[in-house]
Amino acid sequence: MKNFPRRALWVAGTTLLFACRSPTRTPQIEVGNKDLSKTPTEESSRLDDLEEQNQEQSQQISEALGAIAEKDSKISANEQIISQKDKEIQDLKNMDASEDKLTEEEKKSLKEQIEKLENEKNILADKTKKLEDEKNKLEAQIKASNATSTPGTAPSTTGYYFVTFQGGRCLDVDSSSVAENSRILGFPCQTPGLNQQFLYTEGQNFFQLRSRTSAKCISISANSLGSAIVQKTCDLYMDKTWEPILVGTNQAKFRNRLSQKCMGVSTANTMILVECNSNFPVTFTWSPAR
Repeated sequence: MKNFPRRALWVAGTTLLFACRSPTRTPQIEVGNKDLSKTPTEESSRLDDLEEQNQEQSQQISEALGAIAEKDSKISANEQIISQKDKEIQDLKNMDASEDKLTEEEKKSLKEQIEKLENEKNILADKTKKLEDEKNKLEAQIKASNATSTPGTAPSTTGYYFVTFQGGRCLDVDSSSVAENSRILGFPCQTPGLNQQFLYTEGQNFFQLRSRTSAKCISISANSLGSAIVQKTCDLYMDKTWEPILVGTNQAKFRNRLSQKCMGVSTANTMILVECNSNFPVTFTWSPAR
């Protein structure tokens, strides 16, 4: 059985340690002085208790995204109306300039119509600006909600690992690509397999996996079931951070902190998001890269 990285994994503000002992000893999973290596289901249940809080945050993000989409629609509609009013104003100005036979009363009426349209256009422009400001605030809120910065507990590097699962497969960056959003595969483990080696970093409540070949972090392409697991430029947003759900000694599912879904594998050997409570998530173990 291959071992998990023997460094601290912090879960829900409580110290959860994969303690780094001598290479011949089994890593211990501790909370305080309590060894949980023999009771992984208890820790899994405790993690599941946090799901409601995370789901609430995800719901808030979803609602903000919906509000942004609504404001985008209103902004677009306002811009179309403003464009139409600009055309009407120009048509009236052209009429005023080309019609020599207009009476003073008719010219006055044209001028009043132009002023009215310009006022309406300015009011719409002000409303559009307000909508854009509201949209920007919502986007800032989403960015803040996604961020998982933990002041005073910067991630610590613990080394490169092969992340292995059933069938002798390893997490693998497709074709050793360094491109943004390249897919993560489940490919037979190879030597030296540089594109299968990941830098394991840990922080409070999460860990990250950074590809050795691309220096990008394992992330998700979207929040929905079946979405591809991909690599993205590393930062501390929740889409690039994962929680361990222990299912056995030195084995864990990986739950994405933004989507609250787990890493699984498709029939095409591509890594995807699946429900954590199904039979589909794979369980991972670790092997240090030499």
